Amino acid sequence: MALIFADRTMESSTTTGTGPIALGGALTGMQAFSASMSIGDTIYYAANGVDSNGNTTANWEVGIGTYSAASTLTRSVILASSNAGAAVSWPTGTIHIWANECASQFSTVGNGNFNGQTSTALATPVNATFTAGSGTLAAGTYYYRVTALSATGETAPSVETSLALTATGGVNVNWGAVTGATGYKVYGRSTGAELLIATVGVGITTYLDSGSITPAGAMPTSDTSGDVLVKNNAGTAVTTISSSGRILMHGAVDDGVTPLQIGSTTSGTFGGLHIKTNNSNGSQPVASLIVEDASSYGAKIGIYDNQGFETFITGVNNTIYFSNGVAGGYISLAYNGDAKFAGTITTDQTFEYGSTSGFTSPAVLTVGASPYTYTNPGPYKQVVVITGGTLSATTFVRNGVSVTMPSLDTTVTLLPGDGVTVTYTAAPTITTIDM
Repeated sequence: MALIFADRTMESSTTTGTGPIALGGALTGMQAFSASMSIGDTIYYAANGVDSNGNTTANWEVGIGTYSAASTLTRSVILASSNAGAAVSWPTGTIHIWANECASQFSTVGNGNFNGQTSTALATPVNATFTAGSGTLAAGTYYYRVTALSATGETAPSVETSLALTATGGVNVNWGAVTGATGYKVYGRSTGAELLIATVGVGITTYLDSGSITPAGAMPTSDTSGDVLVKNNAGTAVTTISSSGRILMHGAVDDGVTPLQIGSTTSGTFGGLHIKTNNSNGSQPVASLIVEDASSYGAKIGIYDNQGFETFITGVNNTIYFSNGVAGGYISLAYNGDAKFAGTITTDQTFEYGSTSGFTSPAVLTVGASPYTYTNPGPYKQVVVITGGTLSATTFVRNGVSVTMPSLDTTVTLLPGDGVTVTYTAAPTITTIDM
């Protein structure tokens, strides 16, 4: 069910009275409501009586209609009419009815609303006393819940109410009217597992479950009656502003907590959020993304996957903190393609700029037999100082490629995974310093 906006949609009808309008087909050059609407969808409409010469009569109305069945538009809400704002009782003759952008849609634009649809949810229906009626339901106890419909969504279900039939029959499900509702849905018959039985129009607050309908369709798990939908040209809602104020974009499912959710978990979908900017501002760069936290814990950007999670935190002392929920997670830092850190994380690690917190103290290695190779195990960049001994070669090693150093006694900077090999007849002193 969705609120539909459609161009060039206009049909004729010979409906009489105040009930649903039986759509009689599109006028020449126009399209039928069925071209853009599915059962349960709503639309703003206008209708006018037409005389035998094709001229409009004094009978007219505008409102919100529900496409309640094939070629049927139920007049769910009357916004204005020639009958003092009530539904027009159409006399014998012809009606022209079309998709219409009603003035009331736009009366509050600029005050936090979209197309006149506010983010105010409807009240949940309250069940009234049920009574036995005619039907084919077997003797037993039957359970029901009711929801109210808006132009863009549906309330949470009413409190479950039951009726025990002592003989074969039906159940008259009754409830109180909800202000602003465009219709109602009735769910039943098993306790705790009620399924959709019927959808009824505005002004109807009773439904006879005679047993002729096979229930199908789950109850809603949340209240969407105050949602605002932004749809694309194909009629698909790409952004929803929920009645609780959360913004859901591109297929995101409301988690009940996060203020802004983007993207879908559907396989093959890419790019939840892409921020594009031109950061030039004289000599000062402009931040593309700012995350601030008023507490002492620091702001967090969380990156989750189905294997675990990693978090990036900025806070006191310009700390950058990485945490991986699964041992063996790979994390790297780079600037202009120059890797500053890369390695496999097996425990939580902390990197700080302007501080040596987390660094180990300078360590003198126990030098093994010549040629001896030391490899930086990470997670930090290291300076390796080689002094003394009798050396014949000092070699830098990265990714299996060796480079002979021009000086035997030297200082070598190693990224995690880099190594240095010394060939000697008397062992040198080798000291490592975390950077």
